[in-house]
Amino acid sequence: MSDDLARMGTLNRSIDSRVKGTDRFTLNGRRTDMARVSFVMIVCLCVSLFNARGECEEAAYDLTVKIAKRNGAPAAGLHVKVCEVLISNKLVPKFEGDLPADGTIRIAGLRGGKGRPVHRIYAGPNEEQIDTFRFEGPEAPAEYEVTLPLMAGDPTPEASFLNLLTGTRSKLSDYRGQIIYLDFWGTWCVPCRQAMLHNQDVMKRRARDWAGKAAIIALSVDEDPEVAKQYVIERGWTDIVQVWNADSPEAGWECQIRRDFGLDDIPRAVLIGRDGTILW
Repeated sequence: MSDDLARMGTLNRSIDSRVKGTDRFTLNGRRTDMARVSFVMIVCLCVSLFNARGECEEAAYDLTVKIAKRNGAPAAGLHVKVCEVLISNKLVPKFEGDLPADGTIRIAGLRGGKGRPVHRIYAGPNEEQIDTFRFEGPEAPAEYEVTLPLMAGDPTPEASFLNLLTGTRSKLSDYRGQIIYLDFWGTWCVPCRQAMLHNQDVMKRRARDWAGKAAIIALSVDEDPEVAKQYVIERGWTDIVQVWNADSPEAGWECQIRRDFGLDDIPRAVLIGRDGTILW
């Protein structure tokens, strides 16, 4: 069981895509070398970047960041790291350390302005991403507040589900006593398809062994549950517990449980222990 769950976690963390092509192709009726097209594209990109430099009004600023727990108390003692994300996706550390008693840190030398890099905040022993920010205006705020999302070791919040296949309703707490792999997905998400295919394969092989012990719950963040239902049925992903977040003030991507976990992209999964505690 643990091996399958570990593989699913790895899958959701490392889904990639590859584009394959040929050395020559036809463009406007003419055979064209990929090398020639690549050179032209690079030149155009360089020109665009040069022209865009004037639009990147860069400014350096200092920022006070206040990080609080979900109950409003300062996240004192939490290890955090703030990084600037370059266009190459390389992370440049701007701050790293444990939060003081008031949960406040001062970061100097951040870059702002139009077209400037984003900054990410990571926290905890596993360096989970908890926030992303970028200030493009002429002036950055003097203070920035962050509320921690749910993290490993926290109890899971309650959530109400509508089963897409049976139409019945349930709650996340109904699965207490089982290990739950809660996978967030959407019909419009291309990488989600590979994750769902894997989930379906695992449950088809493990359904009998895992009965009453573990379950894969796929939570659709689509706006319309009927769209998600038809999508699931057409692809035969019916061995998974397919649900939609019901009774939430906001539907789809804005559903409460997605916001509770602080997820900013999909596919993403959460592993929940038998006692309802988040394992990762």
